[in-house]
Amino acid sequence: MNQNEDNPTSFLGVQPRDILCADKLVELEKVDKSCNQESWCIAWAPDCSYVAWSQGGGIVYLLPWAPDEGQLLKKPTRDQSCENLNDIEEQPFFDNLPRLSQPDGVDEIEGDFEWNQSPGPSNNRQVEAQRFRIDCMDYVWSMTFGSGISRSKNNVTKRRRFSFNSDLILVTGLQGGKIKVWNVYTGNLIMELLDHKKNVHGLSVMCDGTLKLASCSADCTIKCWDLNNDGNMYKTLRFKENVMVFDCKWSPNCKQLAAVGMNKCAYVWNTSNLSQPRKLSGHLHNVVHCDFSPDGALLATASFDTRVILWDPYTGDQIKTLGHMFPSPRPIYAGGANEHYARCVSFSKHGYRIATVADDGFLRVWSLEDSEENPLSIAEIQKPLCCCYSSNGHVISTGNRAGKIEIFRPQPCGVAKLQHLCRMSVRQKIQEPKLVDSLQYPFRLKEYLKYKHL
Repeated sequence: MNQNEDNPTSFLGVQPRDILCADKLVELEKVDKSCNQESWCIAWAPDCSYVAWSQGGGIVYLLPWAPDEGQLLKKPTRDQSCENLNDIEEQPFFDNLPRLSQPDGVDEIEGDFEWNQSPGPSNNRQVEAQRFRIDCMDYVWSMTFGSGISRSKNNVTKRRRFSFNSDLILVTGLQGGKIKVWNVYTGNLIMELLDHKKNVHGLSVMCDGTLKLASCSADCTIKCWDLNNDGNMYKTLRFKENVMVFDCKWSPNCKQLAAVGMNKCAYVWNTSNLSQPRKLSGHLHNVVHCDFSPDGALLATASFDTRVILWDPYTGDQIKTLGHMFPSPRPIYAGGANEHYARCVSFSKHGYRIATVADDGFLRVWSLEDSEENPLSIAEIQKPLCCCYSSNGHVISTGNRAGKIEIFRPQPCGVAKLQHLCRMSVRQKIQEPKLVDSLQYPFRLKEYLKYKHL
C-alpha cells in the first residue's frame, strides 16, 4: 500500500502494513489494442458460472468461471460477429485472450467442464460452459445477467415468442440507447429494446424470475420492461428535476426500485405503484452508483463527493458514511476533489462486506460492523471505474479506463457474525422498519435489526 503524505487519503493515521492487501487472481489485458475505450461495467451470473467483461469498443467477453476453484476456465472463444458459427472449426480459434494467471497452489483445469443446470425438476440437461466474444456494434455502458426461470404461474400457459424457462441471459446497454438481450449458453442475440434516446447507464433485472428489467439513461428517464412479454416497455419514470440518471437497481425482495443521478440525490420507488418516490438527500455531488444489501434493508450510494452513504430505503435515514478522503471535503469543496471521486459500490453475498473503488486508485473492502473509519482490505488499481462482488461473495472484479479486468480475493477478515446472519433472515421476511417496531422485542434488539447501531 502506498500513501502520499502530501495528499489526504482515506487511511486515517495508519501505517502501510495496518491494512491487508487483496490477492490478485486474474488480470486480463484488453485484446483489441487499437480500441482506446474504457471498461465501464462487469457482471457476474447469478450462479457465478460466468463473468461478463466489457473491454471497450462494443466488445463483450463471456468468460466461464469455476466458483470452487476460483479461476477462469480455459475454453475456445466463439466470435459472435461471424455470420455463421457452423463455419468455425471446433479446434481452439479466436482465442486471442492473454494467458490467465493462476493463483498460487492451484493447478490448471484439464478436460471439458460441464455445468449442471437444474432450474426445475423437468430440466436435467447439462450445458457446456463456453467462451463467447460478442460484438454489440456500439459502446457498452452497462450490463446485467438475468435468470430465465419463470416463477410466475400466471405466465405458464401464456403464448410468447421468446421462452426463457431454461436460459441465462445477458443484457447490455449501449451508447445509442439500444438494449440488447443475449443468450449466455449460445451467445446469440435474442431481442433488442428500442426506446431510450441516449446512453443506457444502468440495468437491473428482478431476481424473482419474472424478468422485469429496469434501465436508466442519459435521456433522463428510467424505463421498466417485461422481457417475458416480448420486451414490452410498461412504465417510464423521471426524476422531478429531469436530470441525467446514472444507475438503477431493483431491491432483492423486488419491492423497491432505486435510481441515482446528477441532482445529488437518490430516489426510491415502491414497485406496487411506481409513483411518488422517496427522495434521499445528503450527497454534495453527482450520485453515480447504488446497490442494495442482500436483505434489502440498506441502500448504498456512491458519489463524486468522495463518500459512500448507507441509507434505510424505507425511511430515507442515513445509517453510515464511508469516507474516501480524510478529512472529508467541506461542502463548498466537495465538487473539487477530483482525485477521490467514489465510482462504484457493491455488497457481498451476505451483506457483511462492501467493496468500493475511487479515483485515488484503490479498491477498498469495508466491514459493515467495523466502527473504524478505515477499510479492512485494499488493492491498488490504476484509474478504476467499476467493481462487483461475485455472486458467491468470494472474489471482486474491477474494470478500469484501459479496458482491463482484474479479479481479487480479499484477505480473510473473519466470518460474518451469527447475529448478523440472523438479522438478515429476519429482514428478508420483515422488510419495513415500522413492522420491526411492532415486534415484541427489546428496544436495542429492534435498533440492531434496523441497522441503527452502525
